[in-house]
Amino acid sequence: TGIGFVFVTILGCFSKSGFMETLIILSTALLLLALSLPFQLKEGNEKGRIVLFVVVFGCTFLFAFLNQFIPKFFDSIESVLNTMDPTMFSVGLLIASFILYFISMRISIRVYKNRVLD
Repeated sequence: TGIGFVFVTILGCFSKSGFMETLIILSTALLLLALSLPFQLKEGNEKGRIVLFVVVFGCTFLFAFLNQFIPKFFDSIESVLNTMDPTMFSVGLLIASFILYFISMRISIRVYKNRVLD
């Protein structure tokens, strides 16, 4: 993730996308890693990948379902996001991702210790 972040940041300097988009991409990558790491350690690589697949497509399906049947929900979210400063939103999302990643790391360490002891 770190190497990808550096690579995307360097490429972002030469393209129209800005640094805030790079922070959002990094936050998303950290969230996906935070979700998948404990499952991969507990259940193995194959089941961990299945869980990651289910989470990503489940969230996509949920948002598509909500957008189809409750469009006012996304309109209200969009109006809130439009009033926020993009820099503060990106940094806040990154901080939240690091906090969730730290929690995931602590859970993964506990799972790994229990797995080694068993």
